[in-house]
Amino acid sequence: MKNEDAVYDIVSGIASSKTENIFGRKENGVIVIYSYGEHFPMAMIFADKKAIANQSKYSVSTSRHQTLLYRSLSRAGIKIEKWVDTNELQKLVNMAFRSEDWINSYNEMLVGLV
Repeated sequence: MKNEDAVYDIVSGIASSKTENIFGRKENGVIVIYSYGEHFPMAMIFADKKAIANQSKYSVSTSRHQTLLYRSLSRAGIKIEKWVDTNELQKLVNMAFRSEDWINSYNEMLVGLV
């Protein structure tokens, strides 16, 4: 399977596939896509086909991963609603993974990032 297809499968929730260095984690209704480990989340994807994406740069290879991810998001019809830095995205991921009812404040969370 090509990397782009594997990333698309992760983004679409079709499979828990992963590439050598890109993987997803799904919990409490959100999929988080990582590059090289949980220290660099690239995006949070929600059931309503919206995402929050990481605008930070890390390395040349992670930039390639981000390009694969953005293509896959587009291909799956998922819209990036907000761009945030790594620290902000990590906070949001931690909040989502800690609380089962976090989705109730999803819209408030997006508004707070404006």
